[in-house]
Amino acid sequence: IQIYIFQHLYPKSQIDVFVTIIEDDGSTLAAALTASGLALADASIQMFDTLVGASIKRVKNRVLIDPDKTEEEMYDETECGQMTIGFQPSLEQVALVSQEGHVNLESLTKDTKQLSKMCTELMPIVHSCLVQAIKESDTS
Repeated sequence: IQIYIFQHLYPKSQIDVFVTIIEDDGSTLAAALTASGLALADASIQMFDTLVGASIKRVKNRVLIDPDKTEEEMYDETECGQMTIGFQPSLEQVALVSQEGHVNLESLTKDTKQLSKMCTELMPIVHSCLVQAIKESDTS
């Protein structure tokens, strides 16, 4: 995943983020992407933008945003697929796309636009989490 950080501030460095999934209720990759972005920001790693993840499940004409585990396991032989993106809203840039299943090109384009919009709408919530973490660290 390409997250744009200020690399000149970290010469000869490698920044790794490891995510441990304790319980899988669905959309784990999207949650892990958002958690990774929050972890980097909370660690004061200077980035151009924060990473936000979102996922969508398509079964025929049914579209499920942020599917849970049961919805992820739904299957249809003709048209069934799932897509997860990692999006950087301020840069309007996709950092990761993961797609599984069989979905036509028109649906993929539509889903990418919808997920990008969803990530942009999630950004205020991500920012409020960061502000809350700063407030809690000041009181400690």
